[in-house]
Amino acid sequence: MKKVPMLLSVLATIWLPATAETVFIKPLVMPTLRVPTIKVAPTQSVKTVKQNKTKSVEPGRLVKEQESYPTTANNCTCEHASKLYEQGKYKEAAFYYNKTAEIMLGQYKHENSDVADMRYGQGLCYYMLGDYAQSDKWFTASINMYKRVKDTSNQIAVTMALLGDSHNRQTRYGIGDQLVKDAIALLSQKQQQKSADYEYCLSLLATSYDAQNRQKEALPLHKQALALKKQLKVNAVEIKQKQNEINEDIKAIEAKQSA
Repeated sequence: MKKVPMLLSVLATIWLPATAETVFIKPLVMPTLRVPTIKVAPTQSVKTVKQNKTKSVEPGRLVKEQESYPTTANNCTCEHASKLYEQGKYKEAAFYYNKTAEIMLGQYKHENSDVADMRYGQGLCYYMLGDYAQSDKWFTASINMYKRVKDTSNQIAVTMALLGDSHNRQTRYGIGDQLVKDAIALLSQKQQQKSADYEYCLSLLATSYDAQNRQKEALPLHKQALALKKQLKVNAVEIKQKQNEINEDIKAIEAKQSA
């Protein structure tokens, strides 16, 4: 199963419920969110199929030969979920990602990275809906499953970072920032400092610091992320967005110094 970047350059503007602890985290370009999808016909030999969760950064993991691909019904269910997600129908997509996971568990008879991908898909849908209680639940479930099946891709780090951002959008900054930092550390251990996933995690942490009025800490992270974006040759919209964030931080820092 391959993950394809169906949400490239999407602006995620999410408002929290109006409470005393409400905070608005400004729009963030999210270039690495990947929608789980199955692109291989169920009759194709699994010996020649590789999974690639991080674009071309990692070679991916070979599918175990003793495992077959899901049934045709499962392929259709996952494909339908991905299409619904791409159309912004997140609630409906979450239902079909869950259905796909159930079918997979029924066929495989045990957990694997494919099932964890579907749980990640559920979390992603609720994250985009702003239902952070549910996104926390399914991101956590997918992280634990990735660990249990010893997944070697960057997906654990990406999901940890999203879980952290979910906490931050609920103003649980202590928990959220630590999760993002852990994701950055994990990617560093895997020597992924030049990957899109690493840049994304840097941007998430910087955005959290901005929301906490910690611009002096956010600024170097934004600059590091911008330099990495340029190296990765991402589109001009993302680069402009990052430059605007840097300019805003500089203005905020200057305003504090002159006050």
